[in-house]
Amino acid sequence: MGRDWLARFFFTGGSGERLGATRILLGLGLLPFHVLQYHNLLQVDLAGARWFYVDPVWYFDLLGIRSHQPVVTLVAFGALLVATLCFTLGHRTRTAAWASLILILFLKGARDSIAGDIHHRELIPFHILLFFALSRGGDVLSLDARRRTPQALAEWEASWPIRAAQCYVAAFYFWSGVAKLRVQGTAWFASGAALQELLIGRSLRGGLPDDGGLASSSFALWLAQYPDVLRLLAGGTLAMELGFLALPLLRPLWMRVVFLVGVTSFHVANFVLLNVKFLFLPVVFVTYFDVAPIGRAIHRWLDQRSTDGPSGDAARRPPLRRRQ
Repeated sequence: MGRDWLARFFFTGGSGERLGATRILLGLGLLPFHVLQYHNLLQVDLAGARWFYVDPVWYFDLLGIRSHQPVVTLVAFGALLVATLCFTLGHRTRTAAWASLILILFLKGARDSIAGDIHHRELIPFHILLFFALSRGGDVLSLDARRRTPQALAEWEASWPIRAAQCYVAAFYFWSGVAKLRVQGTAWFASGAALQELLIGRSLRGGLPDDGGLASSSFALWLAQYPDVLRLLAGGTLAMELGFLALPLLRPLWMRVVFLVGVTSFHVANFVLLNVKFLFLPVVFVTYFDVAPIGRAIHRWLDQRSTDGPSGDAARRPPLRRRQ
């Protein structure tokens, strides 16, 4: 019975329109996401000298990449935006997805090698792109599909990438909550001290102004003075992260909407208070909604453009052929 339930969960309920529309919406959200993650790499003299990484990330060290060259980084950043746009439009979709994965690894490695810290903001988009690179996500609602005889996706082919994305997102948040409990136990939310320390540290990151006024993030410093509020926020954060595991199983639409609106508000607050750059990450939440109606609307629009000739007569497109 358990295997039957897993098979129904992962391989039923999807459609080509939903998979294609998810790809399009995901790609549109990834464009500003990439800009927010890597724009700091461009704030250097592109004609200046290269410099060596003091502590390169492990795969840079493995590949022998030990120096930073601004021009190469600029080219990689532009190529990532082009690859993401191609992925969105469905132009050589799998190639664009694989290229995006490689470019993300390079730009993330350059940023983390400079910062001396490992960031995890790209993990969710990276793995969702990997699922699409392994799927037939570019076979519908794409430029690739317009160039060849269309073939309908089997239900399992359209379902598993979306279900895998849902499970990965849920697991990412869930294990974040488990990590908090493993390191600090219930003290993480019982006292609010960890959140208070984080708010104060981030608010003073830019140093105090010359006039002796408030820190660069005065609101974060003000909020840090209210431990009761911090305990409430810390408890809510932990409940959200641990509760994420149940989200893929929630059927009522309103429950998913309320939960994900709360998570989105959490990321916006983190960006404003702590400059944690997950601001555009909620684009991945599109996987939790049936966007097939959007896909069908795009399909009708594409059909209208391709079948209406100069005389206004519509030609009939060949029927979709289901793979056997």
